[in-house]
Amino acid sequence: MKVCEKLGLNLIELEDWNCCGSSSAHSLDQKLAFRLAARNLSLAPSDRPLLVMCPTCLHRLKLAHKVISENPAARAEEEARWAGL
Repeated sequence: MKVCEKLGLNLIELEDWNCCGSSSAHSLDQKLAFRLAARNLSLAPSDRPLLVMCPTCLHRLKLAHKVISENPAARAEEEARWAGL
C-alpha cells in the first residue's frame, strides 16, 4: 500500500469484499468458488483496474472473469444474483 502511495496510485478498497476462499472453497464446491470471485468482480468499478494482493485471489478472479466473458448465460445469472451490490 505504501509503495502504491509513493507511486501516486489512489487505491480504493472494495466495500464489503469477500475472500475468494482460496484453495479450500474450490476444492469443496466449484460453483461456490466461482460465485465468491464473481461477487468481488461485481463490486469492482468497471472504469478502474482491479489490484489484487493475493495470488490465489487473482487466479480465482481471472477464472471467474473468463467464464463470465465467454458464457453469456453464466454472466446473466451472476449479474442477476449480485445486482444492487
